[in-house]
Amino acid sequence: DRKVVNLCFGRKEEVICSDLGIPNKVEEFRAMYFDEVKKAMPKLNLFSDTLETITDLKNKKIKLAIITFAVGWYLEEIFRIFNIKKDFSVALSTDDVINPKPHPEAVYKVCSELRIDPNAALVVGDSKGDILMGKSAGSKTVLYTPEDNMKIYSFKELEEEAKPDFVIKRLSDLASVIGSI
Repeated sequence: DRKVVNLCFGRKEEVICSDLGIPNKVEEFRAMYFDEVKKAMPKLNLFSDTLETITDLKNKKIKLAIITFAVGWYLEEIFRIFNIKKDFSVALSTDDVINPKPHPEAVYKVCSELRIDPNAALVVGDSKGDILMGKSAGSKTVLYTPEDNMKIYSFKELEEEAKPDFVIKRLSDLASVIGSI
C-alpha cells in the first residue's frame, strides 16, 4: 500500500506513467484509474468527526476552504454525496492551479479569494505536500494523522520531514489548535 501511495499520491498521471516506463499510456491509465475511483465512490466515508468539526468551526465564524489534488469532478461528487459544498467559502482542485502541491499557488489563491494574508491562514493536511505547501506560503500548518491513514503513511517520517507547526489525531482537535494561535 505504501509503495503505491508513494508512487501515485499527489502526482499527475503523466509523471506516474513516466516513472512506470509507460509515458505513452497516460490516457489509458487515467481512464482506468478514474473508472475505479467512480466505482469506489458509493463506499466513501468521511472521518468520524468531520461533519461535527465543520459545524463547530462554521459556528465560530471560521472561514473554511478545501485544497485538493483531486480533479474537479471528484471534489464535486464528494460535495454532492456528503452535502457539504455550502460549508466551504472556497474549494480548489488540481484543475484550478498550474502548480500542484507542495507549490504555494493554491494557498495564495484561497487566501486571495478569502481576502486574508497567507500568514493568517491555517493549512491542515495529511500529507507532506500539504504541509510543505502551507509552510512555503507562510501559513501555520497542522498535520492530521488519522489512525486509518497509518496503514499507508509513516506519520513519524512525515513529521520529521515536513515539520508541521501542530499535529492532531482527530479533526475535532482543530478548535484547540485555533484557540492556541
